[in-house]
Amino acid sequence: MLNKYKKDILISILPALILSVTQVLGWQYVHNDRLIAVRNPIMYLTIFILTIIFMVVLIVIGRMMPYIMDWLKRHEVGWLNKISGHEFLIFMGILILCYIPALLAMWPGLYSYDAPGRLADYYDGGIIKPPCPIFHTLILIGCSRLGFLINGTYELGVLIYSILQGLIMSFCFAYALSYIYRKLSLKWISVFGLLFFGLNPIIQMMVFTTTHDIIFGGILLVIMVMLVDSAIDTENFFEGPSKYKNMMLLALMCFLLCLFRNQGIYMLIFTLPFLVIAFKRFRLKVFVVLVIPIILAEIVTGPLYGIFGIQKSDIKEALSLPMQQIGYVANRCPNEITDEQYQEIYRYIPEEYLKRYNPAISDPVKEGFESEAFKRDPVGFFKVWLDVGLDNISSYISAFVGCGYGYYYLGKTPYWQELIYYNGNFLDVDPRPIKRETKFEAFDHYLRTVAKDAPYDKIPVINVLLSQALPFVMMVMLAYMFLLYKKFKRLSILSFPFGYFGTLLLGPVINVRYSFSLIVLVPLLLALMDCDDGHVQGYLKPKGKFFSSTT
Repeated sequence: MLNKYKKDILISILPALILSVTQVLGWQYVHNDRLIAVRNPIMYLTIFILTIIFMVVLIVIGRMMPYIMDWLKRHEVGWLNKISGHEFLIFMGILILCYIPALLAMWPGLYSYDAPGRLADYYDGGIIKPPCPIFHTLILIGCSRLGFLINGTYELGVLIYSILQGLIMSFCFAYALSYIYRKLSLKWISVFGLLFFGLNPIIQMMVFTTTHDIIFGGILLVIMVMLVDSAIDTENFFEGPSKYKNMMLLALMCFLLCLFRNQGIYMLIFTLPFLVIAFKRFRLKVFVVLVIPIILAEIVTGPLYGIFGIQKSDIKEALSLPMQQIGYVANRCPNEITDEQYQEIYRYIPEEYLKRYNPAISDPVKEGFESEAFKRDPVGFFKVWLDVGLDNISSYISAFVGCGYGYYYLGKTPYWQELIYYNGNFLDVDPRPIKRETKFEAFDHYLRTVAKDAPYDKIPVINVLLSQALPFVMMVMLAYMFLLYKKFKRLSILSFPFGYFGTLLLGPVINVRYSFSLIVLVPLLLALMDCDDGHVQGYLKPKGKFFSSTT
């Protein structure tokens, strides 16, 4: 019997192991604030058992999915077809209606995260500086100045930005939903997506939050839709009547992605080889479409930044994880570091900052990092980091898990201080009076409660739907299904969101603003579960008895 499912078993091993390891590590960290059993055989036995369980789950899902999708297609309600041709406007209109109560509740918007500091730099000294994207900062400044020009208040500037971002995100969501409706086989998933985007309190709040991560997430979603289209309808995408439009629009969106976050460049570089290998007949076109945005982004952030006197991002922004790992050992097991190693560490991280180590966020340590010392001797930093790590492997793993477990562990939602900074933060750096005056008190109370305590964690099913880890689990499941169905082009485009996921694991803190870009992919990822587009391998098509490999 095992021989009958040999292919399923072999393909499921790696994704099941990944799911098992991530859930075990996350559970341990949540319940112990560290990993207590890295060398304990019980942990490896648990991983082994969970891997078997996940293998069974994946195999069952893989075998059942064609039957499920076939049944759903045959039972779609007729009214869904009546909106054909107008679905984009209908989806966007409904989303805007869903977001109006949220905007009224948070009026004039969530002036939060880095925005106050960036506007303070501009108004007080005319400075525009990284690490926040310059392009997004210019949008913030433009909205702020326009609002002040109209009625002399900064609140209007925040409102203008909120409305602009709300419209942009509604457009991106409607674009994805209309693609699911038109091109992918299950129209009901577009309805699920509409509910997910429109009623999800996290999305309702983030859509009106003044951080660049939101528009970045919208751009990422649009790019994923275009990549899905290129994988499903490859010849039409690259050789059809709209081929130049398709490729130019994809290149433009990739360029904008790079302008809104530096991670965009790394994502494209990571994705490039996978797509070049998978898109056999169109390798040159794929290469050109992805490389041009990278080159343009490097020109903008290099020579053009220099011409206009714009500072580049500090190197310390990329070293959050190594600093957290050193800080973990220095504060939790200080005797594991020699005096000589401490002296070398203090060259880069002064002692007073090293003692500020917080396992939830790297900023207290990172704030004092000596970037100039690192530029003079980067090898010295990595050498002491490696020397300490070789003697403290379990501590380094604990610190690594602490920086990112929320992005892959389906348990309790982790957050630093609050899930979403509903009342704003860093406002003390900006003296401009921006007042929040809710126009919808009941909804304001609801959103404030969600932002502060994440109460949905206690509600089964809802806690999974709103989990920051759901996109990762779905991507792993899709990778298994694409391998099983031999959908290698679709498998290759998963490298794009996986590339972004990898950058999150190296980030400074677990924060919903960072995972937002993956959260908005959930409806599209769900739609991709239907792999039967007429080219699925015969033994998996819904014919004959359940689990039958023959007709």
